[in-house]
Amino acid sequence: MALFTVKRLGISLTNLISKFKEINVAHVQKRNLNLHEHHSFKLLHEAGVPVPKFAVSSSKSDVAAKAKKLNTNDLVVKAQVLSGGRGKGSFKGGLKGGVKLVNSPEEAEKVAGQMIGDYLVTVQTG
Repeated sequence: MALFTVKRLGISLTNLISKFKEINVAHVQKRNLNLHEHHSFKLLHEAGVPVPKFAVSSSKSDVAAKAKKLNTNDLVVKAQVLSGGRGKGSFKGGLKGGVKLVNSPEEAEKVAGQMIGDYLVTVQTG
């Protein structure tokens, strides 16, 4: 498709490539698509790709109920931030790490309560 378009514009491929070399990278528009992990899981699930069972909560009050619906005591509570290094980060409130393994819905509620509404500091967020 690209070669067809280049020919129709009357530009040789060599000329087109040479023009790209002249472009100042700082002035080139950059687009990124960043998704939270739970959005990615939802899209994959809807496309028929197997993903782990998960639940999302924005308040401490419903964490235990959602965790119970997952029907397991092997749970992972993850802060949903658009930043790498969640596991190595720490919250301003004192909690270390944005990824926690817990063994009960009640423990999930306690840990989530320390995460929700707090600020996670990572290498990327500063």
